[in-house]
Amino acid sequence: MKIERLYFTVDQLAEHWRLPIDVIMQLGLTNQLKFVAQADWEYPGLEVNQRGAHTPITFEDLANIYHATEPFCKTGVCQTSEDASLIGADVTITFYPGTDRLIIDATEVERFERENPVKQFNQNTCSLKLPMRTDDWFEAIREMVNEFYAENSRLPNETLAWVRLNISPPHGYNIEASTDKGGESCLTMPGVKTLSKSGFKKRWKEYTADNSG
Repeated sequence: MKIERLYFTVDQLAEHWRLPIDVIMQLGLTNQLKFVAQADWEYPGLEVNQRGAHTPITFEDLANIYHATEPFCKTGVCQTSEDASLIGADVTITFYPGTDRLIIDATEVERFERENPVKQFNQNTCSLKLPMRTDDWFEAIREMVNEFYAENSRLPNETLAWVRLNISPPHGYNIEASTDKGGESCLTMPGVKTLSKSGFKKRWKEYTADNSG
């Protein structure tokens, strides 16, 4: 079906596909969906600045943007431009953190829908039940679940979830597998209390109380 728009914001695509924003982002972070950043281009020595220029990015760039806490820059040489005089000029590109300046071209959405019927992503909810208090472990577990869901179109069960946290934890949390003083398997994260396997099981039961899997 032809889409009558040029591009989607992350929020608009989440509404269009009826998916959580986290899942939309994981499709990009796993290189299944191409994103474009609205970035600022500055040309040192030239009186040219391009604000909010639509800039194709790799999934590695997307990860840097998604996990950034402040704007950051990349420098290089301009390879393509509608203004031929800028090609070959030194350029500094400023990217901004978060999702507000990320978009997905309508042609990319159409490609994804042809190759991956979006209905398969809507068959199960990937959202976890919010506990009374959220903490870093909840956020890490939720992000791991969304990554798994984006790859497999289903929730992991308790065993798969624990294994995933051990061998392929979400980026940015610095989670490491360990063993506590009592010999129980556990996970560590800088600055927070260790999560034991039994503690994870209690959390998983709470977080998935309204979900199957």
